[in-house]
This record gives sequence, structure tokens and C-alpha cells, in this order.
Amino acid sequence: MRFRFCGGEDCADWILAEIFTLSKLSSVKLRLLCQYVMQAILADTLNLSEAQKIVGDKFESGDLKASIRALQYILTMSAKHSVDGQSLLNELTQLGLPKEHANALVKIYDEHFEKLTDKLRSSVMRLTKMNDIHWNIFDVKTTNNLHDMHLPVVTMNLNYDDNIENQAKSISFSLNPEQFAVLLADLQAARDLIKNYSKS
Repeated sequence: MRFRFCGGEDCADWILAEIFTLSKLSSVKLRLLCQYVMQAILADTLNLSEAQKIVGDKFESGDLKASIRALQYILTMSAKHSVDGQSLLNELTQLGLPKEHANALVKIYDEHFEKLTDKLRSSVMRLTKMNDIHWNIFDVKTTNNLHDMHLPVVTMNLNYDDNIENQAKSISFSLNPEQFAVLLADLQAARDLIKNYSKS
């Protein structure tokens, strides 16, 4: 099935998994968590420890972060695609979220719809903020069928702020030329999508 809040596409498996996880909360706690996530979206900040207080010991830290990302996705994508509350309610219940829980989420969504759409128009929502990128190209010597070969390898180090955990992080990885070409093409496509979305 295709869903409006997913941009007319099938619902991703990870969203389905998180809907099941969110169903474990009471509808009252889900409403409070949705309210907190909505305020975090509008303010561009989120304190994971405060969110943990809302759910108590129902979720481990990893489950909570995944559920927050799912709520951010549902709320922002629904607003981006101008999904009305009743349609969102129907789609969430079709995906297995109990009706009482879906009603709680949709109530928060409807109450903040105008502020959320204004926020999306003014800025691109990000779970992470890139600080800087360092890269180098190394010549790696390998042996293939008794012949020495020299292959270029790109190493990259990304430093970014994780807005969910409110801390700076970094990740390093290496790519061969073919992998780097794919990454570059994907990044250029993502940049174009963001530009087009910002203009809409």
C-alpha cells in the first residue's frame, strides 16, 4: 500500500517497526512524547534525557531514539505533503497504531500544523548538523596475479553534531574510486532535492 505521509510510497519497514514499539506506550504517554517531539522540531533542539522521563522505563535508550526519529518523520513528512488529520489518522491505524494512540498523535499534529509547515518552509529539518569534512587520497599497493597494482583510495572523516543526543560525533571511512563516484552522485542528488524543497 502507498501512504500520503510517505510521499505516496510504501511505508518503510523501520517506520512499521517503530509504530509497533510506540504502541507499547499508553496513549497518554504517546501524546506527551508527541508534544515534546513537536516542540523539539519547532525549536530545533531535543533533550534525550527529558524524553526519557516521559516514557520512563518502557524504552531503552536505543529504542527511544528510534521512536523519536519515527515521530519526527511522521510529523514532518505529513506536513510536507499537506496530509490532513483525518487522512493521517486513517493511515496510521491501517499500519497498526491503535486508534486511541493515533488520535493522540493527530491531535498534536493538527494543533501545530501551521507552525510546523511554516518551520518546514523556512528551514530544512536536520537530525544532524555537519561541521566539517576532511579527506585524503592514498595510493595503495596491491598484488594481483603476481603483478603489483597501485589503486587510489579516498579516506574521509566527517565531524557533525547529533541533535538527538546533543553531542559532537565523527565517523571515518574509506572508499575505492567506484564507491566514491556513487557517494558523490548521491550527495549531489540530495543537494538538488533540498534546493527544490526549499523553493517550494
